[in-house]
Amino acid sequence: QHVPRFDCLHRESKSDCSIRLHCFRNLMSSEPMCDGDGCGLVDEQLRQVRVADDGLPYTMEDFKSWSPEDWPDAWSRARLIPITSNPPEGLIFGLIGTSMVEQAISEILPWFPSANSRAATKQRNAFEIGWTMDHSNLKLSQVVAQAAQPADKFPGVCSLVAAAMHLLTGNMNVNMDRLNISCLWYSPGHGIPMHCDRLYAYEQDVYGCVLLNTSDAALEFHSPAPSDKDCSRYVVHESPGTCFVQRGKARFDWKHGVLPLSFGERLSVTWRWFLPDVHLAKRAGPAQQARNDSLEQMGTPAGGVGVLDHRLQDVETDRRIAYDGYAYAHTEFMLWQPWAWEHAARTHALREPPPGLSISKVPLLPVGHALAEIEPHLFRDEWAPGLNVFEIGLSFYKADYKDIEGNDWNCTTVHGPALSSFPHLQNLIMASTEQLHAKWKGELRLNVICRLYKAGSSIVMHTDKQDWFEEDVYGCVLKNTSDRVLELHENHGATGNAVKLYISDEQPGTCYLQRGQARFLWNHGIAPLTSGERISVTWRWFQSHVDSA
Repeated sequence: QHVPRFDCLHRESKSDCSIRLHCFRNLMSSEPMCDGDGCGLVDEQLRQVRVADDGLPYTMEDFKSWSPEDWPDAWSRARLIPITSNPPEGLIFGLIGTSMVEQAISEILPWFPSANSRAATKQRNAFEIGWTMDHSNLKLSQVVAQAAQPADKFPGVCSLVAAAMHLLTGNMNVNMDRLNISCLWYSPGHGIPMHCDRLYAYEQDVYGCVLLNTSDAALEFHSPAPSDKDCSRYVVHESPGTCFVQRGKARFDWKHGVLPLSFGERLSVTWRWFLPDVHLAKRAGPAQQARNDSLEQMGTPAGGVGVLDHRLQDVETDRRIAYDGYAYAHTEFMLWQPWAWEHAARTHALREPPPGLSISKVPLLPVGHALAEIEPHLFRDEWAPGLNVFEIGLSFYKADYKDIEGNDWNCTTVHGPALSSFPHLQNLIMASTEQLHAKWKGELRLNVICRLYKAGSSIVMHTDKQDWFEEDVYGCVLKNTSDRVLELHENHGATGNAVKLYISDEQPGTCYLQRGQARFLWNHGIAPLTSGERISVTWRWFQSHVDSA
């Protein structure tokens, strides 16, 4: 067994890993520091935070450092930020078992310096697994990531990541492509400045797990408020194994960080995924080099995210239409009923979109802002309970459809919120319309559908009817961590067998315009997701004969 080269919290025998791991077990078995009101530290240990004259929050130690003689007067005049027991929207918690935490600690412990060396540094100690930001290229127009420590060196850390993902999202499949895992060790004086995130290099969701905390600081959030008087403070209850996912308002609206530690230490793991637009510098090794070369020849960033890797498979692998109408690869048939493969309708995969389907891409910044704006409505699931949708403008889901004669229908619908109530989403829709070289038709009779797809969600394969909506249908993908994308099949004569198949290459910001043959002659839909999530926005206009209440 490999013996760690450095100690944990104290200088102990470097010849015995079990001794050092024992000190972690003792720390993790101690009582959690919680006052029962949603914060992770008892009142005596949780330091107060007050707003100084510059409008920013500071601790008592900060006030003392400015005015050693008269700091008590300034401290007493400063406004205290009250503690709240309500976590910010978009912050979800879980708890990982002790044995898995211990295994992760034993793997990453050798990669950190000794306690004295850690304390001597001005910033927290860190090392990364998977991919890491190339800071030497930050001034360039394209963000670049380079290879960090290989994930296969850290099976315990990867198991912890997978367990936390399953606990927090229900997703059991962790995609290692583009994954960034940061192992962070905080000593006295180290912290994270309070900040709001911005979507420029990483995907929407950020995950973390606290392995150890013997300090007087923890991850905390300060609420956005119209004035400083309305600001509140939420401090995470951190005990070994506390894991979380942070998204939406918890990332982009609430300021968050870790106050500089006064004593003790804090060890955590954070992970997230680089966006598809981030260029991955090629890893060493002929096998990986060949794989990256093949991806780049396809026009796909090296190391592509989940769906992008499936996209490569979709082009090269034969797919056939199953009894449910969707196209599946041979491997999926083998999981169900192998004999059905020979009886399934054969397909021919297309690289170019079918007639009537235009595809483009919008920048990632408006995508991230729109996603943060609509996600809370999707997760509340109040518009059409059970469907994870909500609508803007005239409603499709709340319309009253009546069969008046033969195949003719009469439609009466209701108004949802105005598009102007969602400025970031409005900006995204305008940007998509421009990228698709289309003309904006205004908000009159507009229907916008925002939808969250989870495991089991789908759109049945279908062709559209020329009924209530005008011909052009627009859409934009904001997020897709799933194993499914929009697919289109061209029907062949009376047999209904699809002879041509198009699998879309969905990335955050992929936008499309569907009309003509792509709507009325090509079957289209999304197969049931087996993992991950997909969030998209679709917009179209009701025809003039549709009445509104």
